[in-house]
Parts: sequence; C-alpha cells; structure tokens
Amino acid sequence: MTSISSQFTLYASQGRVYAENAAGKLIDLGAIRKEGNVFAYRLDADGVSGEASESAARALADIEQRVNMPYMDGQFTALPDLRDSVDLPLDTPTVSISLMDAISPPAAGGETPHIF
Repeated sequence: MTSISSQFTLYASQGRVYAENAAGKLIDLGAIRKEGNVFAYRLDADGVSGEASESAARALADIEQRVNMPYMDGQFTALPDLRDSVDLPLDTPTVSISLMDAISPPAAGGETPHIF
C-alpha cells in the first residue's frame, strides 16, 4: 500500500471552524468557543469534539488528531464552497494540517481492483 498526504488549513473565526483544501475550497466544519480558559470545538459531522487550554490555534491543531482523510474528503464532497461568502480577518487563528491516505496499487497484471 502507498500513502499520500493531503494538506488542509484550518481557521477559527466568528465561532466557527473552517477548513480549506489545496484547491482553495473553504468549508464550515463546526463550532469553536471559549469556555473560561479552554477553547472547545464540536464539528458538525460524526460528533467530533475536543478542547485545548492554550489557544484557538491549539484547538485547531487538536482536530488533526481526531479526523482522517476519508472524513475530510467526505466533508469537502458534501459541503458547499464558502470562499465568496465568508470573510476571514487577517488575524484569524490558523493551523496547517497534513492527513495521510492509503491507496492500493493496481493488482497483478495491471487490473484495478473493484469494490462493490
């Protein structure tokens, strides 16, 4: 099996977590808020949630440990591109994450395996 890496940029702005892929598509993944000294997030799909006490950026970095490439691929497939409707201020907390995805090589004889 071969692995490929995909890069995403996560943003925390206006109480929301946004993600941008390499193609420039921007989607809304869920909510982030400060509760005392803790930044808590809850993504809209699959109940993904967590918190970090240091900063919004640290909470965004924590998301990398809780999602995988199939999750992000599904979100980018299902959700609309918000690039033209969301204004991210210059001081928006951001974190770049890298997710690995395993791909199977073609079967012996050059035929691609089919999954039904």
